Amino acid sequence: MNVGLQPIPGRALEITCTTLEKDLSRDALLDKEKQKHQEAAVLEKAIRALNKTVNERLLKRQELSASNKLLRKRVELLKAELETRQERKADFEQVERLKLVFIGCEFVVIFILSIILGLRMMHRTRQGHSSAEPMKQASAETIKQDEKKKQKQSAKT
Repeated sequence: MNVGLQPIPGRALEITCTTLEKDLSRDALLDKEKQKHQEAAVLEKAIRALNKTVNERLLKRQELSASNKLLRKRVELLKAELETRQERKADFEQVERLKLVFIGCEFVVIFILSIILGLRMMHRTRQGHSSAEPMKQASAETIKQDEKKKQKQSAKT
């Protein structure tokens, strides 16, 4: 028997009572109830499986988010390191260029000194000093002349 309450507007509640169909026996009702319990158990199991899947996906999402943050930080660090390396490379290249300029300047100085030495030798050969010994004598003479000049200057003071 099925009892139902149906409100009627403007009146009190009306209680209705209907009987079940005659062909439904107690065993059939128990089977239906058992079947509904089984369906409910299957649905509960499916819900637990879905909840488990949802929780696993949430965990994976959190893990991916954390690894994403770590990767972004790593990228920032690598960019900073790359920038530092590029600055060092630029400094190294500048030092190498300065070394080449310095070497070039040394060659120019050597070239100029060799020209000056060659001109002195030509000047001395024109004066009659053709061997190396007269050059040594000439340098000794210039040293003596320098000493005489210093003595004269010290005598004046």
